[in-house]
Amino acid sequence: MAKILVVDDRQINRDLIVSLLGAQGHQILEAVDGHYALERVSSDRPDLVICDVLMPTMDGYEFVRQLRANPDVASTKVIFWTAHFHEREAKALALAVGVSHVLTKPSEPRDILRVVDEALGARRSAPPSSPVESFTQEQLRVVTEKLSHAVDDLQRANQRLRALIDLSLQLVSQRNPDLLFDEACRGARELIGARYGAAGVRSIETDETIHFVTSGIEPEIVKELGRPVLVAGVLGEVVKERRTARLPFAPRSLKALGLPAAFPAADALLAAPIVSQSTSYGWICLVNKLGVTDFDDQDTQILTILAALVGRSYENGNVYREAKRDASEQMQVLARRLIEAQDFERRQLARELHDRAGQNLTALSINLDVLNALIAGDQRLELHSRLKDAMTLVAATTDTLENVMSELHPPLLAEHGLLSALRWYAKEFSQRTGIEITISGDQNASSVPESEAILYRIAQEALNNVAKHAHAKLVRISLSLSGRELTLSIADDGIGYDSRSSSRSGRGIATMKERALAVGGRVELQGAPQKGTLIRIHVPILN
Repeated sequence: MAKILVVDDRQINRDLIVSLLGAQGHQILEAVDGHYALERVSSDRPDLVICDVLMPTMDGYEFVRQLRANPDVASTKVIFWTAHFHEREAKALALAVGVSHVLTKPSEPRDILRVVDEALGARRSAPPSSPVESFTQEQLRVVTEKLSHAVDDLQRANQRLRALIDLSLQLVSQRNPDLLFDEACRGARELIGARYGAAGVRSIETDETIHFVTSGIEPEIVKELGRPVLVAGVLGEVVKERRTARLPFAPRSLKALGLPAAFPAADALLAAPIVSQSTSYGWICLVNKLGVTDFDDQDTQILTILAALVGRSYENGNVYREAKRDASEQMQVLARRLIEAQDFERRQLARELHDRAGQNLTALSINLDVLNALIAGDQRLELHSRLKDAMTLVAATTDTLENVMSELHPPLLAEHGLLSALRWYAKEFSQRTGIEITISGDQNASSVPESEAILYRIAQEALNNVAKHAHAKLVRISLSLSGRELTLSIADDGIGYDSRSSSRSGRGIATMKERALAVGGRVELQGAPQKGTLIRIHVPILN
């Protein structure tokens, strides 16, 4: 049995060959692109290579060209494997580089086995035919030759139409602009059969290139391309005039075409504008048709349709993202108003406690002091004991009331900043729960009072969660500033956080996220069972 290397960037295609030929006893190797395939051929010396023609970086033609240039492996047998509608172009390429067999996708298993056997020199034997059968077969071949060509043409057209429909459905459902252009560029190149593809989109306000993707170009070259200007040369006219350009095979200047200097040589070019009904965003271009010199009318029509579809999908995606951003901003405004209302109620309650309960307690304490002075000479011990208990209870109630008022509206937060307020609260929390808390951070790490108040409330909520659920002995709180972002980190050494359990992902976490959202921030939660929990709250520095 033979050692066979399958080269295809699509896993599903490789799996078919692996299953089919592996069942025949062949040893199957795999490679995802031409670069890796060259390495495997040199190291593993396969008897046969089955290679896709169109791949994202090095295509099948370039792979075979470099393979033939290496004397040690130049004689390796190769089968080209390509879409049915590219069969003619693939056969032309095969002839140019000494590839004797071409398989089309999709192929029947028996056809794959037959072609593989032929390429390996082990042609499957057929039963001998009689002279009458031979004459009949020849007569049928002659009679049906033209019909067969017509059927092949129709089949290729149907395959191409099916591929076009599949690609169109894929593009209209894609919301991510980078993926949209990448899939469009690769899909157009594969559908039409070009050596290279590129697509770019500009900012309508500044003409600056904001998206640029390629297909069929090696990664080292892609790095040199950068983000080229899209409104120069022939491609610039495509954008400005909203029309497709098709240039026949001829040596051309990359600068005149509007392509970067590092772009591979472009002899034949087909470019279509990425447009919506009202806006011309950029272009998608294909360079050097595989197997033939020029692009044809059908290629032009397909690329024009695809580019227009991409333009409308891109515009719809922009509308979707703007609507989503507006909804997020509205949620942020509503959340901020809710937090403001809650804080206002807290301040009101703290003020009421101070003005009413606090003053009454002060008056009661004064009266008890006066009463204590009046009965100084009284010998009744029980009376003195009761009065002392009352004075102690009033003092304790006053302290408790002050703590409640501080939690409702901490004066340290406004006077000395977030870090000082956290240290005060941590001390009170430790005394109440027995959990040790360490505080660290940059004293200059500060934001507007609104953001600091929200971070303070989130820290309160997080510590309450620790006391209720974590069974922790130590909590570390740190405050840091990075660029225009303030980060509060709260880590405990407790039982950890299990995402499958709702005990620590209930209202407390939801409240933290709502508060962070109110100032455009976000909350990150990390943890694992028995490994503690880490909460990071990031808020932007607001002016």
